[in-house]
Amino acid sequence: MKQENSFDEAKVLILGFTFKSDCPDVRNTKTIDIVKELQDFNMLVYVIDDWVNPEEVKHEYGIDLIAELEKGKYDGVVLAVGHSELNELRVQQFALFGKENHVLYDVKHVLKPSEADIRL
Repeated sequence: MKQENSFDEAKVLILGFTFKSDCPDVRNTKTIDIVKELQDFNMLVYVIDDWVNPEEVKHEYGIDLIAELEKGKYDGVVLAVGHSELNELRVQQFALFGKENHVLYDVKHVLKPSEADIRL
């Protein structure tokens, strides 16, 4: 019998999908590697990025972007791209999207070191 991990089917929100900040280009994006790795651990991954064309992301990567964020839904929140609008948000605003015991992972150093649970 397969033993499930504690993060099995965890809901993870990824903020940003582009190759770089404040740019609509998704060619060579490294965010796809994060998505695939989380999916390999049987996590449910939700990606949002207002800078990109959702049809292009679906065609190139097979990912359906979400159009709206849901408060209190996610077990983890990953800040994957440092878009300027994300840089303006505060840690409390990111925390609104996570469940009570969520993890906030800051890949692009958008937050202060003390504000993120994990940083790259």
